[in-house]
Amino acid sequence: MSANPDQDLLLVTCASGKQGTGLLPHIEKEWKRLRLHVGSEASKQRLQKKYPTTEVIVANMADPTTAPKLLNGVTCCFMICPPLQHETMAIYYMIDAAMAQRAAGGPFAHMVYSSVIFPILRKLLNHDNKRYAEEYLIESGLPYTILQPTHMMENFPMEKVVREAEPVYPIPYNPEIVFTWVTARDVGEVAARVLEERQKHYYATYPLVGTQPATYTDAVRQVSEAIGKEIKIQRIPLEQAVDGLVRRNKNESMRPFATRLLVYYNEHGLIGNTNVLEMLLGRKPTSYAEWARLKANEIIDGST
Repeated sequence: MSANPDQDLLLVTCASGKQGTGLLPHIEKEWKRLRLHVGSEASKQRLQKKYPTTEVIVANMADPTTAPKLLNGVTCCFMICPPLQHETMAIYYMIDAAMAQRAAGGPFAHMVYSSVIFPILRKLLNHDNKRYAEEYLIESGLPYTILQPTHMMENFPMEKVVREAEPVYPIPYNPEIVFTWVTARDVGEVAARVLEERQKHYYATYPLVGTQPATYTDAVRQVSEAIGKEIKIQRIPLEQAVDGLVRRNKNESMRPFATRLLVYYNEHGLIGNTNVLEMLLGRKPTSYAEWARLKANEIIDGST
């Protein structure tokens, strides 16, 4: 059975982040009842301005009282959790609340969890968190779909390199290590389809990869061509990169997560296959060059 976007209440958690931003353009006109969760008043104001008729709730997902409130009356949920910060427990709270609502005769019918590609990679603590979350969801009895996006193109600092006269891309790991990427726009398009088609995707796990394997040197070259300027790659020390991540997130506890992440990337990269994403989209996924051109044009036109 497919969803009923005219009547069903759809909850999107962490809706102001990369994946929420990629999903909302695909659903905001179709779904008449949307509830968006954000982590700050600033995010609420930004989304409320863009989607004035949509319900936006500020809440801390690490608080066990948050999940039942967010899921009250909800039919389906696109579940993203803040990375690293009590992530696994926050997901447990959401799953428990959905189970309780369903057991009490509520309308809950579908949990779509945005995880990460290869949660079996135990050396990556942020992946390992999601391994436990996936296991808990699978064993919960809830109808679910798990999406596993790879490295996001949106992590590249496009605005920085577009604005700089002589752009520099700082990187804390070997730029010749091979990765695969995906854009949040393609992930959002897939998520919108999964949410609407619903039962067709029950109990499925989809790895989402948009590009063929390439190095960051290749990716930077494609961005350089898109913006018409040569971008120089600058290796930075691991400690400097970790300090920067800790400061930006205002979370000292994420230091071991960030350190292991960057060390792993330096040794192994992150490589997946595009077949599943292409099947779900019904077209070729967005390439790094295509994404770079689109993003550069948005920045230059002042639309971001």
